[in-house]
Amino acid sequence: MAPGLSGPLGAAIGAAAGFGIGIGEKLAGVESPQAEAHRLIKNIYGMDIPTNSGTVKQVVQISRSRSSAGLFRWPCGRPASGNW
Repeated sequence: MAPGLSGPLGAAIGAAAGFGIGIGEKLAGVESPQAEAHRLIKNIYGMDIPTNSGTVKQVVQISRSRSSAGLFRWPCGRPASGNW
């Protein structure tokens, strides 16, 4: 391989692998925690917060800390009663 081509080639291989994984997740119906939080926040509150924002990451982190299963469908849309 010619010098200087390994970096771009590696980037292309990584991008292709990531794309393939993303397509596989969509076909299987799997959703990342950030994507699920983004979707639920948008559906429930009508707010379009970017998926990779700090706010979405905080929602995921809080929900994981309050649930042994790591699921966070329940924190969105419930009153903050403390009875999780």
